[in-house]
Amino acid sequence: MDFLSRVRAVAPRNLYDRGVVYAREQGVSRRDGENFVVRVPGRADVLEVWTNLGEWDCTCGAEVGACGHVVAVAIALAEGLVSQAKAPEITYLIRRDP
Repeated sequence: MDFLSRVRAVAPRNLYDRGVVYAREQGVSRRDGENFVVRVPGRADVLEVWTNLGEWDCTCGAEVGACGHVVAVAIALAEGLVSQAKAPEITYLIRRDP
């Protein structure tokens, strides 16, 4: 059974539907290896999902078989919708006080 099938089997229907939206909105990017970032469309939420050997975990803390963020990662991987996460940008403003 592939990753998407395993996730689909345990995800509640309403969370599966949310995951479809997150994946289709290109909200999934790979941080490194099996670590992913999921951006929720229309919100400032950014969650991290880890997958390893068919297991998964998400920073959202949902206590369900698979949350919508895990579903988004599974769909994005299956459909080639994963982008590479960009490193955070840090900007410094240096002022000289008179």
